[in-house]
Amino acid sequence: MAGKKSKNGSGDYTVGRGKPPVASRFKPGQSGNPGGRKKGSRNYKTILAEVMESEIAMTDNGRKRTVTRFEALLLCAVQEAKHDPKVRSDLFDRYERCDDGASQIQEELPEEDREIIDRGRQRAGAKMASNALNGDEGAPDDD
Repeated sequence: MAGKKSKNGSGDYTVGRGKPPVASRFKPGQSGNPGGRKKGSRNYKTILAEVMESEIAMTDNGRKRTVTRFEALLLCAVQEAKHDPKVRSDLFDRYERCDDGASQIQEELPEEDREIIDRGRQRAGAKMASNALNGDEGAPDDD
């Protein structure tokens, strides 16, 4: 399909795909979306980061201290994990996804230390399973 000739008097410019008529082009300094987002407006991610990084006062072990809202939420989740197995499982999953150094530490341990750690993990897993079978969904008892 051949393009149309423009009506501006110069016969060498062809109007077509990607070549709008000269009269309807944006003028220099004119925006293509004049009603668009205003300068300085913040999006959801920016606002969330700002809120989570703001500090609040809280009492931890009888001491008042200032922490970020994110840290306060994590501390509350850890407290709730003591009583709720679903929260505990979710917290462990999130920790494992974020913990990059754990695999490096495990590689540096001697073989006998790794065996001790593995036995402890197996014992803790068996104790949690037996508590679940007995209907006790709380934290495993300390020996």
